[in-house]
Formats: sequence, structure tokens, C-alpha cells
Amino acid sequence: MSQIETGNLNKKTLETPETRGWVLGHFIDPSLPLHSKDVEIKWGRHQKGETKDSAYVDVPTKALAILIYGKLSIKFPEQDQDIVLEKEGDYIYNEGRLHHILNVFEDSLLITIRWPSLKA
Repeated sequence: MSQIETGNLNKKTLETPETRGWVLGHFIDPSLPLHSKDVEIKWGRHQKGETKDSAYVDVPTKALAILIYGKLSIKFPEQDQDIVLEKEGDYIYNEGRLHHILNVFEDSLLITIRWPSLKA
């Protein structure tokens, strides 16, 4: 059966704060079209001054984060790397869920794609 769904990710993420911006993945209700065991997508809106320290989870995933607008850095302490994303289209790719710290210098929108979609 073919299906088409439309919507607005700004609205969707505000209506479902429990997903923390993740809009597609294994954690979405299986009866909904945005449920997937293959891939996860996050619509990440971040405010200037925000800092987030991720929980370190060692699972075999790959991730691609793409800056839509704004300016932020993603620091990987164990790898001694601090990457600044500041131009539209700047991206970072990493393998494994690595401990990282997000520092937001300007209001930003970051789209993250992670695969496969695994329970942590």
C-alpha cells in the first residue's frame, strides 16, 4: 500500500517533546509511517548559548549531522577534536555513538541522520 504524509517538523517536534527532535526511527509508534528500524532522523533546533553533553553509548551506528543554518561546535573529548559548523551545508560524519558536547554560538538548525535505528 502506498502512503503519503505531509506535515511540518517544527510543529511535530513541539507536539512530541518526548522524542527530543527525533522524527523518524524505531522509537516512533510502529503504526505510524515514520517508524523505521533502518534509519533515524532528527530535526534539531538549538538556541544560542545552549550546551548539551551527550551520554556515551557505544553502539554500532553511523551518523551524519548537517548544518542548515546557525553556528555551533561539536566536541569529541576522547578523540580530542572540536569541530565548528558555521556555513550552510557544513557536516560531520562519525561512526559509533561517541561522547560529544554540543555548544551553540547562534540559533541553529541541525539535521542528524543516524543508521541503523537501534535501542541504546
